[in-house]
Amino acid sequence: MKQMRMLVQTAPGKLEIQQVACPQPGPGEILMRVHYCGICGTDLMNYRGQYVWGRDSFPKFPGHEASGVVEALGEGVNHFKIGDRILPECTIGCGVCEWCKAGNYSLCRNRMKTSNGAMADYLTVPAKGVLELPRQPGAARGGLDRTGSGRRQCGSEMWKYFREIGGCHRCGNHRIRISGNLPCPGCGEILCL
Repeated sequence: MKQMRMLVQTAPGKLEIQQVACPQPGPGEILMRVHYCGICGTDLMNYRGQYVWGRDSFPKFPGHEASGVVEALGEGVNHFKIGDRILPECTIGCGVCEWCKAGNYSLCRNRMKTSNGAMADYLTVPAKGVLELPRQPGAARGGLDRTGSGRRQCGSEMWKYFREIGGCHRCGNHRIRISGNLPCPGCGEILCL
């Protein structure tokens, strides 16, 4: 079986890169080759032992704000193809509660986490929670898009904003100041390395 690298938190403040079996996509899933993964505040809190939502069991698998390319498709996934650049949602709402109907699926009480363990070479994600990224500006943009849309309270509005302005075509040592007229508060500066 094919092996991959994965970052694993084995205790508070202790991270290891481990060799694990590469996952295979099940029905309705996509196997994504991870290109970029952001470090979220919850990753940092868990690392420090400030367990998010009271979960203090180990091992933990950091990373849920990632982008990459489609490596393989599970049964029934026909709206993506191998090599598509993608951005998985961090969570998927139930679609039927009042929060989901209002477009606030990050507040859904029945939401499902989709991309934990993204600090790895590969990750399986439900196809219904995946956005296709444009092919144009290069792989670096996917990481920027995830950074901009990582706070799911912003929904797809931040993604639409980045798409309208063209995102950042050349990430280098640039600092991007996001203006105050965004559809959601919270993002100030994004540093692209």
